[in-house]
Amino acid sequence: MAATTRRGAHRRIFSAEQEEILAAQIRERRNEEKIPFSRSSVIREAILYYSHLHGARRTRRHQRVFSTGWANGFKARMGFSSQRLIRRNTVKSVDKREQQLKAESFIFAVREAIAFYGDRFVFNMDETACELADAPNSSWGDKGEKDGNSFYTDKPQKNQLTSIPTVSAAGEILPFAWISKGLTDLAIRRADLPSSIISFFSPKGWTNEEVMCQYIERVIFPYTKGSPCALLVDSYAAHWTPMARQVAWNHNVDLIEVPRGQTRFLQPLDISFNGEFKRKRKELFINSLQMSCNNSESLRNVVRRCERACLSVSQMTVLRGWEVFN
Repeated sequence: MAATTRRGAHRRIFSAEQEEILAAQIRERRNEEKIPFSRSSVIREAILYYSHLHGARRTRRHQRVFSTGWANGFKARMGFSSQRLIRRNTVKSVDKREQQLKAESFIFAVREAIAFYGDRFVFNMDETACELADAPNSSWGDKGEKDGNSFYTDKPQKNQLTSIPTVSAAGEILPFAWISKGLTDLAIRRADLPSSIISFFSPKGWTNEEVMCQYIERVIFPYTKGSPCALLVDSYAAHWTPMARQVAWNHNVDLIEVPRGQTRFLQPLDISFNGEFKRKRKELFINSLQMSCNNSESLRNVVRRCERACLSVSQMTVLRGWEVFN
């Protein structure tokens, strides 16, 4: 602790002892609660401490003003200095026993659903990002070449669309669905896609409450025709809004949540389907380049390629994702 000085003591808002108490409070919050402090936040703490000592001042005349000059003097007197703030990721403690119990409960719930509804009426859906230029990450080149092969496309590398594959525990693949980014369905209408493809749109191109409700009505319900069924979905908030739950209830769909953080072990699509789906998309993309010699593709071609890749995944691959429930 820096030694306090009597210089300028008659102009201080706090006494030397009170400043030491304030500095100790700031250090405690900074070190124990991991709260960073800037000049403005120190002034805010000073105002709160002053109100605690003297009571809140309701009139402007009696309000204390803590200026930048006061803050700089307080920093020097109390041994503070400006330092670079390091951002660190929070390490969440994982209760392995709790995770195991959730996994066992989920597996038991899915097994019960398959026994009750039948394997044809237990489904899993999952959103997957698909790049518009879905090229592979590697290519054959000649030994000794320092520069890798190049691929040119007019499609921005970060542009993506969201695909929504759906599979059943019987190994069936339901109609392919996707989400267009936009405030209207103009891009969908311009693409002139076949009726076999189910199209949605949302402002961010990702699932929201409205898309989830439409998904149940346009993908699940036409298949089940109202028969009771179960749908496995992850913990993404849009899957579990009150409206989405109500629509699911109205269509006899029992929503079962895949435990958070365990989708790669417990979600059938993640276990076996998505990897093959991605591989086939890249394969079809390369084939389209070799056939057309044109790197500029329409949205229609991109979506149809995703549908072809989705429906070409073998039944054996789909069933492998459900083996965890056998």
